[in-house]
Amino acid sequence: MADEIRFDGGMVSGFGLGEVRYAFSPAQQVQLEAGFGGGLDGVHGSFVPKLVYGHGRTRMLAGAGIAVGNEGFIGVSQRGPLAWLLVEAFGMEYRFDSGMIVAGGAGFAIGLAGEYCVDCGGSMDYKPLTSLIIPQAHVGLGYAF
Repeated sequence: MADEIRFDGGMVSGFGLGEVRYAFSPAQQVQLEAGFGGGLDGVHGSFVPKLVYGHGRTRMLAGAGIAVGNEGFIGVSQRGPLAWLLVEAFGMEYRFDSGMIVAGGAGFAIGLAGEYCVDCGGSMDYKPLTSLIIPQAHVGLGYAF
């Protein structure tokens, strides 16, 4: 069991593009992961409990959690915070002897709450986030301590 801190890039936490994550393992098969980052949905935070298979250098992970983002930055307008259900269907970590971690994962995000408008200009044609299911994928580098 070890704590870890990691930077992940890709399509993370709904419309997010990058995230700093901290993970804590209260038991060998459980990892609790919290993160914050930014992307198209503005600044966001996430919490994802995961199940862990393996305890050596290579570990597989799967889990589900929630992310909430505020005010979009690039081309996405929104009403209220955007809330997502995050599902990491498949994740993998490789830990080097030095403590360095290379990680990646894939899954999907389901919109739970909020309304968004992409490049809406003057139309302000907002759509409910609940109509979205989008793919998610990330790669990251980190350190276990």
